[in-house]
Amino acid sequence: MLDTEDLPVAELSALRLDGELFGLGSSYCAIDEIDTPALRAASLARLAAPRLIAERFTAAWVWCAVDRCPERPEFCSSLDARSRPWKPLPIEHREVSIVRDDVQLVAGLAVTTPTRTLLDLARMPVEADHLVGTMRRLVADGLADGRSVLSDLTSRPNLPHSRRAVARLQEALDR
Repeated sequence: MLDTEDLPVAELSALRLDGELFGLGSSYCAIDEIDTPALRAASLARLAAPRLIAERFTAAWVWCAVDRCPERPEFCSSLDARSRPWKPLPIEHREVSIVRDDVQLVAGLAVTTPTRTLLDLARMPVEADHLVGTMRRLVADGLADGRSVLSDLTSRPNLPHSRRAVARLQEALDR
């Protein structure tokens, strides 16, 4: 795993063009590395302070439910962690209510579990072109149980964006 702290961007780009490396998130990997959740998480681990948790589309990317890492990786921290990024990087950060069971450590990076990722994507306040498709892939790949998330959402009607989340999740499960 290499990035601009290891080699200049021109040299990394030349190695990529020569077929020696491929881009993965904000890093570069040897062409013989297998693209796995652990490798994807390791490529993001340098961006995040220890208290930050990869979430939403970034977590979906780690779980291989989307092909491209967001240009501005999305991280969250627990409300009680009061964390801030430790160096100025182009990331999204928000504080959320999250329990320990919603987080999994992958190659040294805290990532929301596939089930929590599905819930977070369903509840996003904005529309994204590939949102339902990503949710569908998390369920189809057997990473998240869409029916249990749907049951959880319908049992908590006062949860922000729950109606939209239920509709999105039903759409993802119907196809």
